[in-house]
Amino acid sequence: MADGPLARHVEEVDTVVHSACGRSVRVFTYRDTDAANLHVTTIHDAQLHYHERCTEFYYVLEGRGSMQVGKETVEVRPGTALLIPPRTPHRGWGGFTTVVFGVPAWDEADEVIVEEGAAGRTFEVEPSRCAR
Repeated sequence: MADGPLARHVEEVDTVVHSACGRSVRVFTYRDTDAANLHVTTIHDAQLHYHERCTEFYYVLEGRGSMQVGKETVEVRPGTALLIPPRTPHRGWGGFTTVVFGVPAWDEADEVIVEEGAAGRTFEVEPSRCAR
């Protein structure tokens, strides 16, 4: 945990992972504070997933695409903001970069990958094994 204020530039962050959403720069993580996380993620074809505890806020910086949030599909472009409550399946596709702010801070045990089966029903596959 951080002992005081932190400042980081996204281009200088070492923690870059390929997550359920896509290429994600983990600017602030649970290692810095358990209160929240801040990731900058580029999404092309994300896996459908949800979070047990984490509420996520997305803010699209560049590009265009679509987000499935629950049963709705939202077209996104720069300036689009989304609030995604816990246990709401979501995914994005198209080609856009977004700031993802999660409360409380995201950790891999909180993420569940979902698959669609017959008749559009969803079922849990397994908790994500994505790097933090």
